[in-house]
Amino acid sequence: STYRKCRSTYNKSLVTGSGADEVDNPTWFAYSAMRFLDGTTDCGKTLNTVSKYIHSVRVG
Repeated sequence: STYRKCRSTYNKSLVTGSGADEVDNPTWFAYSAMRFLDGTTDCGKTLNTVSKYIHSVRVG
């Protein structure tokens, strides 16, 4: 939970046009040790099944 919060804050500070001094670098002591979680906190491919369900209800 703490890692995700720190990572989110860092990613939000990486906006276009921001200088290196404006980037919010994480200060949490374990942030660098927890970087192995980067691949597990990203959202994978999603599938929208709601529109298929609504379409099948209207047709069928």
